[in-house]
Amino acid sequence: MKWYQKYSKRFVIPTVYLFILLFTYTAISKLLHFQGFKWQLERFPFIGTYAMWAAPVIPFFELFAVLLLSLKSTRKKGLKASTLLLILYSIYIVLVLSYSNDIPCSCAGISRHLSWTQQLMINIIGVVLLLLALRIYKKNETTNYLDSQGASENLKQSRNHF
Repeated sequence: MKWYQKYSKRFVIPTVYLFILLFTYTAISKLLHFQGFKWQLERFPFIGTYAMWAAPVIPFFELFAVLLLSLKSTRKKGLKASTLLLILYSIYIVLVLSYSNDIPCSCAGISRHLSWTQQLMINIIGVVLLLLALRIYKKNETTNYLDSQGASENLKQSRNHF
């Protein structure tokens, strides 16, 4: 058994479930407190003027990533979408930390007790987890495809000998 086959179920699946829970929780929290979330976005540097548009779009993309992660047929796309969401949010945090003095927080749950720097570190860890999961998933997917192709080629060759 190759290393990526061994870690596929031990690492990829728990990582997928972790981000399904994370994005579901944050999206629902934003939707339940939509007016407050929109008001906080209006105060955000770089987003304020786009808050009316961003407020519904952000939780929509989080729930879309959840849907992609939940279905086995779209899991790889879900890992990519989740990685993109976290990278974009991390870039935003870097911009806010670099160019703004007054930083409102539209964080939900435990992250509201974290500083922006701590949130950035958690996001970086999340991106690393997602990239590792994506690599293992792709490697396992390629091997399964190649194994199935090799098996069908061997079957064709064996038929030709008879």
